[in-house]
Amino acid sequence: MSFTPDTILPDDISELTIELNNNGLPLFNVALNANDFPLPLGLQVASPSAASMICGNATNYDIEATEGAQKIGFSIDYMGDGSTCTLTISVTGSVPGVHPATIPIKKVRGTIGTGFAVTNALSASATLRVLPTMTVSQQFMPAIISARDQSLLTITLSAPDADGGDRAGGG
Repeated sequence: MSFTPDTILPDDISELTIELNNNGLPLFNVALNANDFPLPLGLQVASPSAASMICGNATNYDIEATEGAQKIGFSIDYMGDGSTCTLTISVTGSVPGVHPATIPIKKVRGTIGTGFAVTNALSASATLRVLPTMTVSQQFMPAIISARDQSLLTITLSAPDADGGDRAGGG
């Protein structure tokens, strides 16, 4: 699972990619319930969602990724041995910070053959960082002057660094 890019400004778009690999027996009714994969607080499915799934040796798939929603799900009727499905969805973030997304173990479910249940043995995770936007401020010193006197105008641009600290510069 990955976000591309993995760092954005508020309301920019990142593409969430989830890759499913079946290296075993054919699987039936493979699914991730959207309630089992909520996006982190501050992230949501973008508008448009650009949701797509590309599968090799798999049939009848569906994606649950409603624009503005904070959860994602999918279903695949059949995944043959050696098949791969790649799900991509556009997401956006409005809250600055680090947003880890995780599909926990045992949440992607399917069946083998006559109904023997299987789940994902490993979790999948990725992190999207949403940076705060730059701020601009100005100040006259002194703020009040008489005709033909001078005042110094200072303009300060403040941009957060990747760790959330502040870098300020003026002039």
